[in-house]
Amino acid sequence: MNPGGGWGATKATAAVLWEQKVLFKGAAALYYMNKPGGFKCPSCAWPDPTPGHADPLVFCENGAKALAWEATAKRVTPEFFAQHTVVRWEKLTKGTRVKVPSDQSRSGQGRNRVLRASR
Repeated sequence: MNPGGGWGATKATAAVLWEQKVLFKGAAALYYMNKPGGFKCPSCAWPDPTPGHADPLVFCENGAKALAWEATAKRVTPEFFAQHTVVRWEKLTKGTRVKVPSDQSRSGQGRNRVLRASR
């Protein structure tokens, strides 16, 4: 069972930030999440507190995980996408019971480090 608050949730949040290699960057970003002038949680619709009445930490453990996964320092290369195409998975799994990797497992590989301009 995952903790819903307190020191257990703090430890779990620190663990996911550490795992994604964004301990300090992620902790700083969490301070601005769901606050007036900050940014919305990528995981939920937590309402903004009224200006001047925001608690220091206004997020849940799932929001902290979502932020860590989005801010991850892990990167994938173009070679990763060449080896893991949608067409390849469709061919491998057609007519079988082979499971396609979940979004979470694909996301755990990292973020695209090469941005290309659309034509």
